Amino acid sequence: MAVTMKDIARDLGLALSRYRRFCETRMMSAKRLVSVFWNGSRSLTTLRILLARALVTGRSNLVGLVVPDLLHTFFAAIAKSLSSALLKKDYHLIIATSDEDPELEERTVNRLLGRKLDALIVASACTTSAMFKRIQAQDLPLVLIDRRFPDLDANFVGADDEVIGALATEHLIEIGCKRIAHLRGPETSTGKGRLNGYLKTMANIR
Repeated sequence: MAVTMKDIARDLGLALSRYRRFCETRMMSAKRLVSVFWNGSRSLTTLRILLARALVTGRSNLVGLVVPDLLHTFFAAIAKSLSSALLKKDYHLIIATSDEDPELEERTVNRLLGRKLDALIVASACTTSAMFKRIQAQDLPLVLIDRRFPDLDANFVGADDEVIGALATEHLIEIGCKRIAHLRGPETSTGKGRLNGYLKTMANIR
């Protein structure tokens, strides 16, 4: 059951209207706030304390991560590293998967946004940037990993997929392969970039 402002006010022995005014005005210092919650009610659970802090500070200390495949070692390693780094800064990672399904990804992202995230990190299965432009309009910090959109000015961490495609093709040529086929992945920047690298390399040897 979700914890409400009414629940917290009751545990603190405050009228709901008084507690609401306190949260809205944020007139009390962070140090004084901690004192009120700890001394006012020892029965508050950790969850309620965290919720109270989020209500007052506007921060949840939660970061969302959405990846296309949790079983893929590449994305699993990213999730593990992110979680470890965030914990050192008292942030917690919420991990979800899109299963390479753009519709599922959008539903998942919307659910995560409802958790009042402090930031969102996505390796997107989407073929357009529309959803991410809406997220940027909300001033939520956004980082794209592995996959990008050419029409979206966003923080990005990843590789040059066209170079990767070219290097793989050049290696096959160097070891003597003559008939080289390319099986492209999903319609994402990684699939497109690696295909372009393959096509350019093959065109240069004809």
